[in-house]
Amino acid sequence: MSPVIAEGGLFCFVMDSPKRRDLERDERYALHAYPAEHSDDEAYVTGRVRPVVEPERRERLARDHRAAPHVDWRLFELDIEVAMLTHRSGEERTPEHRVWRAPPRRAQQRRPPRQSEGPAVSNGTVARCA
Repeated sequence: MSPVIAEGGLFCFVMDSPKRRDLERDERYALHAYPAEHSDDEAYVTGRVRPVVEPERRERLARDHRAAPHVDWRLFELDIEVAMLTHRSGEERTPEHRVWRAPPRRAQQRRPPRQSEGPAVSNGTVARCA
């Protein structure tokens, strides 16, 4: 899955696959970018997806991002609820986590978190792990 940033949002074109069926059944998602070869930094975003159903918007984004016209893909907009960046520094490579949460206005529109969604984090938290 390759997300694209466009029109002030985060989108992804998803072909017919188990991932797409999961998103259609349960709109929660999590994206994790693993570190590059010479870096231990990581990024993580979670939230919910919404299918893009407006034909003009789908066509415009497909054209702008060269989505194959004859492939069975669906377009989703990803709403970001939590974003985290982990940076390791110093000789001990101690991780520092920077966490951002969506403002409460958006959080009130969400469903309550399920037990399996993981621990809650606070807005702007920076945590050091040993």
